Amino acid sequence: KFADYLGIERAPLQWDFHLTAAELNCVEKHLFGVSASFAVLFIGTRWQSKQWFTGQMAECAQALRHEYDLDIVLLGGKEDREIARQAVAESQVKVTNLAGLTSLREAIGIIERAKLAVGPDTGLMHIAAAVHTPVISLWGATSPERTGPYGFEDLIIQGRAPCVPCNRRHCSIGRICLKSITTVQIAEKV
Repeated sequence: KFADYLGIERAPLQWDFHLTAAELNCVEKHLFGVSASFAVLFIGTRWQSKQWFTGQMAECAQALRHEYDLDIVLLGGKEDREIARQAVAESQVKVTNLAGLTSLREAIGIIERAKLAVGPDTGLMHIAAAVHTPVISLWGATSPERTGPYGFEDLIIQGRAPCVPCNRRHCSIGRICLKSITTVQIAEKV
C-alpha cells in the first residue's frame, strides 16, 4: 500500500535465497532420518501472546503424521528449546526437534524442502512464504490482514476472542484466541 501511495508500479515479489554448499550440507545433516515428505512446525514467537500451546503442537504433529503421513520437524530458536521439549514429550509420534540447533540460513533450507509449514505469526512463517512453502498460519493477538504471509492468505486461521486482534505482547486472559484454534481447522487447511 505504501508503494501504491507513492505511485510505484506493482511487480511480483521475489525473494532469492541461495545457501552455500556448507549450509546445504548442514541442512542434509539436520534432516538425516527425516523423509522427503515432512512438515515444519514453528514453535517460538517473540511475543508471549502469539505463542501456541505445546498440546496444540503435539496434536498437530500427530494429525499430520497419521492423516497425511508426514514426518514432523520442529524449528525455533535457542530460547524455544524448553517449549519444543514439552511438545515432543506430549506428542505420540516421532518428532525431529531442531529448536535452537540451526542457523537462520539453515532453517531457510529446511523450510524450503518441507511440504508445508504450520505455526503462529513469526519470522519463520514469513520465510516459508518467501520460499513458496505452503504455510498454515495461526493468528490471535496480531492481524493477518496487516502482516500475514504473502501469497498464502487462504491458509490463515484466525483465532476467536472478543479482543482479537489486541496487538499486545502479553495476554492477561490465557491466550483464548489461540486456544480456540483446533487441529481440525489445521487439517482442513492441509
